[in-house]
Amino acid sequence: HTRGIATGGFVGKRLYYTHYPSGYILPTALLMKLGAENRFWFRLLQILFSLIGLVFLYWIFYLVSNRLVAFLGILFYSISTIFLDYADSLAAMPLEELLRPIIIFLSILSLKNNQKKYFNYLIWIFYFILSLSSYDSTFFVFAWLVGLDLIFKRTDGSTSLTIQKWLFWASAPILAFALQILQN
Repeated sequence: HTRGIATGGFVGKRLYYTHYPSGYILPTALLMKLGAENRFWFRLLQILFSLIGLVFLYWIFYLVSNRLVAFLGILFYSISTIFLDYADSLAAMPLEELLRPIIIFLSILSLKNNQKKYFNYLIWIFYFILSLSSYDSTFFVFAWLVGLDLIFKRTDGSTSLTIQKWLFWASAPILAFALQILQN
């Protein structure tokens, strides 16, 4: 998008592409560098992202429930029009459908493990990558992380809030958005 995109006659030509961050294009660009030219391979990559996202969604449901609920949840979501319409899309949705469940899975898994610092770093990395590829889920993910932290701070008897952890997580989309502005 270095030369802008041509739109309708009333809008004219834009010099900056700000609707989505450009990170979601990187897997497609890497596939092109490897020699793929057929649209089939690009869509297959997006379907793989979507299917791996379903696996992480299953694990999320399994961690908080049981196998039957996890299976039914995945079955329901995988036949929904939201999943089927965008599973092979060349836009940002498949990558987002992969990264968001990974972040949620890691945040739940961190509650069951003693290596919270390690999980916080992994969450930050995936949250940064998500923020480079889509604006859509960044506020949801932050609300999820802070909400989960608040809920489990109350249940373990602790009253101190971890503002530093929240600022650490918030730095991922802020840095990614700053890179998007710098790129433009």
